[in-house]
Parts: sequence; C-alpha cells; structure tokens
Amino acid sequence: MTEMIQHKIIKCNDTEYMPYCMTCTREFIAGQDRHEWRTYLLYKPDSQFNDESYRKCGYWVTSCHECFVKNMVQMRDNINEQLEAMPECMRELA
Repeated sequence: MTEMIQHKIIKCNDTEYMPYCMTCTREFIAGQDRHEWRTYLLYKPDSQFNDESYRKCGYWVTSCHECFVKNMVQMRDNINEQLEAMPECMRELA
C-alpha cells in the first residue's frame, strides 16, 4: 500500500508561485516554509503488477503550518466519523 497523502515542505523564495496559504490567505515571505500536499485514492488493481494502484486526487494544496495541521486533523476526524457510522458488516470488509 502506498501513502494516501503526498506531502512536502518547501522553503519559499522570491518567486511568485503560490505566494500565500490557500486556506487563510496568509502571505509567505522569502525563507519561510510552506506545506504542499495532495491526496491519493485507491483506484483499481494494476493487472501488470497484480497490486493495488492509487490515483492522484486533485491538485497540490499550499498551506501554512497552522492550516496544514488543521486540515490534517479535520480530515482524520471526518474519516473516523465515517468509519464509525458504517454498519458492522461493512467494517468487516476492511
């Protein structure tokens, strides 16, 4: 199984590429770190390797430290809520 979240920390420089947090719109300054991340979803078995494959789910999200943590915690909480709401017969499939 592969990682479901691709994440990297980028040190900002003077370029104009994504100069602000996509959540709170805080502007990044040169030398400051920003988080870039995206999710992957299980797609279908790869017949060539007889293994599970994952597909990118959307575009890169750029966040400051605070918003990255908030997004991860909210995502975790939402996933846990969905798992708990599943009927037992569905949870057994995992």
